[in-house]
Amino acid sequence: MRIRSIKIAYLTIDDAPSRDFKHKIEYLESKGIKATFFCQGRFLEERLEEAVDAIRKGHVIGNHSYDHPRFSEITLEEAERQIRRTDELIEEAYRLAGVPRLYRVFRFP
Repeated sequence: MRIRSIKIAYLTIDDAPSRDFKHKIEYLESKGIKATFFCQGRFLEERLEEAVDAIRKGHVIGNHSYDHPRFSEITLEEAERQIRRTDELIEEAYRLAGVPRLYRVFRFP
């Protein structure tokens, strides 16, 4: 039995969906690359349809808090609110995309 090794890299991008989000998605699509975008909830509220499009194209949307506070400087209750509020928006994006949410990923700001 011969085992082949495959080189794999995971591309992650923070603070999405940014103003140039559509261009990033188009570029990645042109290269056949999938990414995980860690999104701020406040940006998702402004550009939810762009996140829906990214999900439909096979990208993963992760949680990067609602408005990027320093978690070392906020209360546990505020941290939970930051995560939950953004998670609700991510759930909505996956629902609108008609794609099951297989991964629940979080990156601290």
